Amino acid sequence: MFLCKVITTRAISIRSTPFSDSSMVCLFFTESHGPLSFLIPSVRKAKAKITTAMLQPLARMEITFSFKKTGSLNRINELNPISSVWDFHPEHGVSRLFISEILSKSIRDELKDEPLFQFVWNGMNEQPYAEVALQTAAKLTEFLGFIPDLDTYEPGARWDLREGRFSKEILHPYYLQEGLSAVLIRWFMGEKDLMITSDERSRMFQAIMDYYRLHMPSFTEPKSSGLLLSF
Repeated sequence: MFLCKVITTRAISIRSTPFSDSSMVCLFFTESHGPLSFLIPSVRKAKAKITTAMLQPLARMEITFSFKKTGSLNRINELNPISSVWDFHPEHGVSRLFISEILSKSIRDELKDEPLFQFVWNGMNEQPYAEVALQTAAKLTEFLGFIPDLDTYEPGARWDLREGRFSKEILHPYYLQEGLSAVLIRWFMGEKDLMITSDERSRMFQAIMDYYRLHMPSFTEPKSSGLLLSF
């Protein structure tokens, strides 16, 4: 008989889906076991130990659960929220939702991925304006296996979305303009506070989404995209 192993680990809330009138199935990105799904009962009841507020997109927490290898849903024994520096500005919530949707569509295998976990976990310390959300989406490609070849960049080059490199000569429509390609490089280099106009944000967003679609065929655009671009 297989005995469940009790595990305590840090976790990030990625997606919550209603399961019944009072319960939810939640996808967490765990430090110990990668993405895992949990059944959270009675989450909408007044005296619930785990509330919907604790399960907001990209909420950080420490959980204790009984791990099963049978493929069935896991159950949480204890959940302790960890505070974030993010405030309650609407733009922050939309940015968190956007990033969580990117992760939900990108991480599928139940495998431990500590570098990706640390990147997302530490990203909670950033003020999540729309530009930071797009920068995060771009830098996630490093952990998902299709980061652009940054060594091919030179002043005047454009980001070739199809080839995943930078070039001054691109003979197809899948590229990012020269000026925004330079901004993208600075994002990858870790520079902060690089504010761009709303029009530039839209073009950068479209390029990043096209890049995901070109290199991850199953990828679909997050539903929160319109809200992200509205700020």
